Amino acid sequence: MTAPALTYGGIHRRLRDQRGPARQHRCASSCSRQAHDWSYTGEDPNELTQRFYGRDRRYSSDMAFYAPRCRSCHRLHDESDRWGGQPPPSRRAAAWLIDYLGSHDGPVLTTQIYAAAEQQGYGRPVMAKARRLAGVASTPVTGHGPNRRLWSLPADFRQTARVENSA
Repeated sequence: MTAPALTYGGIHRRLRDQRGPARQHRCASSCSRQAHDWSYTGEDPNELTQRFYGRDRRYSSDMAFYAPRCRSCHRLHDESDRWGGQPPPSRRAAAWLIDYLGSHDGPVLTTQIYAAAEQQGYGRPVMAKARRLAGVASTPVTGHGPNRRLWSLPADFRQTARVENSA
C-alpha cells in the first residue's frame, strides 16, 4: 500500500519544521531581503496540484523544490508562472515606463505617456499600476486644469542610472 501524497499545507508544515520558518533565511532571488514564504520553484517533474483557499496550487512533495523568498519576489515568481514565463503586463509596462521616462530629460505629460503606451499595447489601467510599481512620481500641472499631470523618475533613480551608464 502506498502512502498518500503530501498535501499543499502538509509540505509547508514540513518545510517549516525541518528547515525553519522562511523568515530565518534570506530571499533566494536576487534581492537578498529577508524571506517571508517558502516558494515552490516549479521544477519538479512529478509536481502535484491541490485546491487551496479557492485556487489551484501547484506544489511538490519534495522539499528540494522550495526556496525562501520575500513577498514581492514570491509574488513575481508566481505571476510570471501564470503569464507563461513572462512577467504580468503591469510589470512589463513598468519596465517600459522606466525606459521611456529615462529617455526624456525631465518630467513628461501623462497625455504623451498614455499615447506612447497605447502604441505598445498598454492601456491606462495597466499604466496606472505600472507607475506605482516603478515608483514614478505624479505631480499636477498648475494652471492647466485638474487632470494635467507630469510623471517623472525619482531624482536618485536618474542619478543612479547615469552613473551605471557612464561606467
